[in-house]
Amino acid sequence: MKNENYDEKQRIAYEKVALKQERRRKKRRKKAVMVLSVVLILSAVVASMTVFFNIENIEVTGATVNTAEEIILKSEIQVGDNLFRIQTEEVKAKMKLSFAYVEDVKFKRKFPNTLELQITEAKETGAVGSNGSYTILSEENRVLKTGVQEIPANISLIKGVDVAESMIGSYILVGDERQSELLKKLYDTLALHELGNITVLDIENTENINLEIGHKQQVILGDSNDLDYKIDMLSEITKNHLNPNEEIVIDCRDPKRVVTSPKKN
Repeated sequence: MKNENYDEKQRIAYEKVALKQERRRKKRRKKAVMVLSVVLILSAVVASMTVFFNIENIEVTGATVNTAEEIILKSEIQVGDNLFRIQTEEVKAKMKLSFAYVEDVKFKRKFPNTLELQITEAKETGAVGSNGSYTILSEENRVLKTGVQEIPANISLIKGVDVAESMIGSYILVGDERQSELLKKLYDTLALHELGNITVLDIENTENINLEIGHKQQVILGDSNDLDYKIDMLSEITKNHLNPNEEIVIDCRDPKRVVTSPKKN
């Protein structure tokens, strides 16, 4: 009787072990199937990207200075290249190096087979006199043109900056670092307060910044302290309280007490 009980217990134990082993094998098989499924899915995705998303059309938008053909040629992107295998940062660097007016490039994939190159062009913002002509600069102080005989409309003459021997596409060093930062800050602040028609921007002395508006109004800003407040006040006064054709000096060194006086010839 004891042997029979022992054998029964042993049989039950064996069945439990066998059941556990079978469950483990099922789990391993399930995991193997899942891994294989993932591998197959990824392989299918990679294959589809290689076979089905090759470029057939290249479009260029936003470019007005350079032609679409020039941009596509310099990008070195060709029909037949894969949409997902383009080295975008490398292409962007080539474009900026090749074209002075290309400030940024974005890549838009239009499935299944079209790539759009979205060009952001540099804006002409400043002109610097040099050797009897002018060098045209962007907001980022990049040389866009050289040897220009007349300053284009809506561009400021910048005084206090040396651009001798600057090449098209190069970035000029605007005095010391503080002067360069000041010029960028002035651009941004004038744009923020929508103060246009700045014909002269004199930063030769960063402690005594001067502007001219429409060759009529001379503005004394002083140093760059409270620059945003000064430009805000200047914008309010010139837009709403002064005749734009009146030749006048506007002293904004103390933004809480702006003083105007007739301009001396």
